[in-house]
Amino acid sequence: MDKAFEAVQTLAKDFHANKAHYLSSGYQEQEVRKDFIDKFLIALGWDVNHDWQKNPFEQEVKVERNVNMQGAQRRADYAFCIAPNFRDVRFYCEAKKPFGDIATAQNYFQTIRYGWNAQTQIALLTDFEQFQILDCRYKPDPDTAQNHCLHKFHYLEYADKEKFSFIYYLFSREAVANGSLDKFTDTLPKKRGKAVQRGLFKGGYQGIDEAFLEELDEHRDTLARAFKNKNPDLDGDTLTEITQRTLDRLVFIRFLEDKMILPDHLIANFGDKGTAWHDFTAASHKLDGIYNGIVFKPHCILDATNFKVDDDAFANICEELSHTNSPYDFNSIPIHILGSIYEQFLGKVIVTTDKRATLEEKPEVRKAGGVYYTPQYIVTYIVENTVGKLIEGKPPKKIAEMRFADIACGSGSFLLGVFDLLLRYHLKWFNANQDKAEGAGCVKREDGAWHLSLKQRRDILVNNIYGVDIDRQAVEVAQLSLYLKLLEEETIGTAREYQLEFHETLLPSLNKNIVCGNSLIGTDILTGQLFASDEERKLNPMDYEDRFPEIMKSGGFDAIIGNPPYVRPHNLTAQTKQYYWKHYPTFTHKADLYCCFIEKAASLLKTSGLFSYIISHGWLRLNSFQHLRRFVLEKFRILSLVELPYNVFANAQVSTGIFLFEKMPSKKNDKLKVIRATPSSAGASFDVVREIAQMTFRETFQNVFDLSISPETEAIKDIMRQGVTIGARFDICFGLKTGDDEKFLHCEKGLHVEDKRLIRGEDVKRYATRYKGEYVWYVPKKMRAHRNTSRPGEPQRFEQPKVLVKDTSSDFACTFDEEGFYVKDVLIVIPKAEFRNNYDLRFLAGVLNSKALHFYYRTTFQTIHVQNEELASLPLPALNFSKPVEKSRHDKIVLLVGQMLLAQKQLDVAKTDADKDFYSNKCAGLDRQIDALVYDLYGLSEDEIKIVEGSITKSDLTS
Repeated sequence: MDKAFEAVQTLAKDFHANKAHYLSSGYQEQEVRKDFIDKFLIALGWDVNHDWQKNPFEQEVKVERNVNMQGAQRRADYAFCIAPNFRDVRFYCEAKKPFGDIATAQNYFQTIRYGWNAQTQIALLTDFEQFQILDCRYKPDPDTAQNHCLHKFHYLEYADKEKFSFIYYLFSREAVANGSLDKFTDTLPKKRGKAVQRGLFKGGYQGIDEAFLEELDEHRDTLARAFKNKNPDLDGDTLTEITQRTLDRLVFIRFLEDKMILPDHLIANFGDKGTAWHDFTAASHKLDGIYNGIVFKPHCILDATNFKVDDDAFANICEELSHTNSPYDFNSIPIHILGSIYEQFLGKVIVTTDKRATLEEKPEVRKAGGVYYTPQYIVTYIVENTVGKLIEGKPPKKIAEMRFADIACGSGSFLLGVFDLLLRYHLKWFNANQDKAEGAGCVKREDGAWHLSLKQRRDILVNNIYGVDIDRQAVEVAQLSLYLKLLEEETIGTAREYQLEFHETLLPSLNKNIVCGNSLIGTDILTGQLFASDEERKLNPMDYEDRFPEIMKSGGFDAIIGNPPYVRPHNLTAQTKQYYWKHYPTFTHKADLYCCFIEKAASLLKTSGLFSYIISHGWLRLNSFQHLRRFVLEKFRILSLVELPYNVFANAQVSTGIFLFEKMPSKKNDKLKVIRATPSSAGASFDVVREIAQMTFRETFQNVFDLSISPETEAIKDIMRQGVTIGARFDICFGLKTGDDEKFLHCEKGLHVEDKRLIRGEDVKRYATRYKGEYVWYVPKKMRAHRNTSRPGEPQRFEQPKVLVKDTSSDFACTFDEEGFYVKDVLIVIPKAEFRNNYDLRFLAGVLNSKALHFYYRTTFQTIHVQNEELASLPLPALNFSKPVEKSRHDKIVLLVGQMLLAQKQLDVAKTDADKDFYSNKCAGLDRQIDALVYDLYGLSEDEIKIVEGSITKSDLTS
């Protein structure tokens, strides 16, 4: 900091000494950048001149010079990244010449636009005389841009060490690497209110993804109505297709404009030569001849001469999307962000009546509660650990023989990740093997490095990348995204060179790479069945042998990756469920559709191929997925299991993980890595927390995958298993089911003769029940005239003494009940008749609530709900009641549990703080005594007890 302060002070003195010259109109931007701004940034630790970061593909500072086109600047002057992530910009800096005031609406709008589109939250605007920090969280608007300056510094203030230190500790290379930008933006005031969150006011805080999706939806709605009004025979499916195709073309054209691949602005000029629609279709026809691909491909409706359009409505959309009016800068928007926007966009379709067209969520999206796009750091991790591992060290010719797929590709986020990785790998390989670069078709550019030619990029795309999705619109968007990535590095000149050399369109056909079909249902479903045309189209059955014949003949794909749909069986049609149950043994009645995708991936992979999905954690532990666990153990080496934060998908209440498998039988010594992911704005860190032998899971209960397994915990559990199981000594029953709560549950006794006092799972606590005055109309089975009353069984299970175990949480808590409550959402434990005089139910309650058994349960099951079979499998200390010492221990626990039940009742009714403290301390003391006796009965040593208690927090035992 001191060296930087000294260097910048010198710069400020030099500027001041010749102030008149530097502030004159003749002193240009390029001069001030060279004389002052570059040196200022170098003083902050940035390698502006690339003095040590020589590799042009691994440079933290990207510097743009002379990028004006038709009077409009297209790229920020400086973009800053942090190694090793050279792709994601951390902040931008826009330079101006010192003549005049830089704080103009246009300068602010331009600078904020760069940051907002790239999702960086702040940016710099400077002419060295002024150093200004702008807030990029707000949707760019020239009318409000000047409201979003956070801090201003004049060059004379650079001599103020306190003020300069603010700049240094925010923007120096060292500070940015340590998260300074995130810490700073966390302190900024956040707008509140629904209108703000939804971006309903001009200049509102709204991210690029949310804003562009909202705008696309508005344009789609406008187009659908405009097309329907002029062409009333159009149905919803057709309108969905042609409105998306229209918007895809407009987005693609804006991309070409902002990337400076097109020599002229087109959209802003639609309507100058005729109607806006006529100019649009004429441009589409011309661009199809240059580019090819699905986007500009002639459409039998859109491009028909008799297709009628409300030209005013279309012209308004073009005006809003044009470069002159739009806040969007497609040169700055990362292509994967466009993919995430489109993923949401695809969640809606157009529904029509005779006269109207409306936009609605797809039924499957509505059931799922929305569309959930995979965060980029997860895509990157999966791609690098599958495709990245497979190509490591291989030459391009060998990689050209490899095939990578996502069989539920959606908008193509994983395919984009694969394409990006392959491009970067080839760049690095050819620059490390320069003697092979020119012969392979690489081109050398002004930065002195070898770059991939458009032909090489095309070949990589066509040779290596494959995708399938059942949604035709998703397939179109996936192809569009890959085309945008293909052209990302092109210019007017390079595009023209390619056409002159190869005499072909710039974009290859991807019709055999990214296909529309049902990955899970083959054409055999049609055998012997009659389907209506629309039903068959919806099923869209597909055989991989037909769509990818060469790949399947050669053994399959080298890697399969993705984020498959999460769909429970009850959300599927009866027809598809029957097919899945017949063809996919892992898909049980309470499993999930992703089981089928795992099975399918196994059948499509080459031997030794890699396979990685992000899916729910549920398959690791739930009963309904035990067939999937066995399948995985038989078919794959499990390389790693990544534990992800709970909130990976916004608004989705699901725990997920990344699972990496290799298609080959596991060996005795194979170990899988358990990895913890910690996301941040700069990406994520992935840290190995333990390694577990895969064979371990062949021995666990129902092959449950317990990721907390360690040799120490397994040794303790082996000791505890020396006793008998709870299921060997007790019957475990379910609570009642009503079928219709409104009819059978009520809060007033006397509605029915058969009214019984009712408690629910939420009313069961450790050593306590909370009766809330509810009753249930309960008719025993043998007296039932019909089946619509509460069930099951006979009243004896409720009316005798029993242990109640709540089954609606991931842990168990229990109590002893002798008041005869009827219970719902609770597991009931009662003694088997032949053992009624041995184990006391209060003894069982003490063992179940002990830290020892809590530890055993948590390190064995980790389930979402307590299950009957799991509870029955828990070990109970074996006691010989003929031995006075052992019977005495049993009776001591029975006595202490009785005291605990009474103390908990007294704690519940305590009024004063003194009484609450007294009974709370009494309960804690009784808990300790019970735990000590249970440890003794299991035979655990002091060191083993420390491990047990070290794994349990106070909150674990308060349920």
